[in-house]
Amino acid sequence: LSVNALPPLLLNELPALTETVEFFEQLPPEVRASIPTPAIPRIGYQLTSTLLFFISALKGGTVSTWLPAQTHAFLNSERPDLLRRLNDEFGQIARPFNEATSGDWRTAVIPLLGGSYLENFAMSFRQADSDGEKKDTERDARFIIDVTLSKFGRVQLDGLVVSGKNKFDLFVRSEESFPKVMRKAINEIFSEFVEISGVKGNLVFQSRTHFVDVPRIQNVSREDAYLVI
Repeated sequence: LSVNALPPLLLNELPALTETVEFFEQLPPEVRASIPTPAIPRIGYQLTSTLLFFISALKGGTVSTWLPAQTHAFLNSERPDLLRRLNDEFGQIARPFNEATSGDWRTAVIPLLGGSYLENFAMSFRQADSDGEKKDTERDARFIIDVTLSKFGRVQLDGLVVSGKNKFDLFVRSEESFPKVMRKAINEIFSEFVEISGVKGNLVFQSRTHFVDVPRIQNVSREDAYLVI
């Protein structure tokens, strides 16, 4: 799996988050069993749920909205220096989600855990302009993630969130159609997320169709960069 055409500045490492992952992995098994592990988006069947939880936490702007209270207290006791750096780094990741916006596209770096190895990918998103005829609680937000898969070519996840109506629709676009068993697995994951989160939503698969092209970020190199995970 590769995420292509990301501006180089988005491929920066996340040292505090990486050190946090390594710190928890090195804890004795009995300690790890008693302390909730930080929820980082991870490759596998939990990707959808962990990704949406992490994005929700980013909107809080601080690491305390992401870490469980017990985990936060443990880090504060054992590694207060790491917790401070992690809080600063989390705030930098969260900044695009909390800046004032006029409806323009913004891009944020999202960590992705594959096994014990931490990678990053770029997620573009925008929030609809306020509308005099639409209540603030019904304003929608949209996010787009583009990846390139060796078997299916370009794949795009296009999500629309209407917070006031507790609704989340996800469009999965691909150059080549997913096999039936793969669509079934994705459907099951999405259904589980909807049931757990309590949101209403639809999952739509689209193949050989129009992709949404997000404008490139200005003032960065136009050379393509590749992130392999």
